[in-house]
Amino acid sequence: MGGGRFWYLDGFVRDWATHPNVPREHASDYYERAFTRFGDLASWYFTGASPYQSGSLPAFGE
Repeated sequence: MGGGRFWYLDGFVRDWATHPNVPREHASDYYERAFTRFGDLASWYFTGASPYQSGSLPAFGE
């Protein structure tokens, strides 16, 4: 999958998951953290530089 497709998925997942008809089992901050993580992964895939290697970002569940 090319980088452009991964960037597309980043936006698609957010748009799909925030649709009013999609049920939400968790608090909104959970989804915001998930969207951020997905964006970070897209950036990592596209640039080859992991934003997590420095250890400055919190674990997902925190």
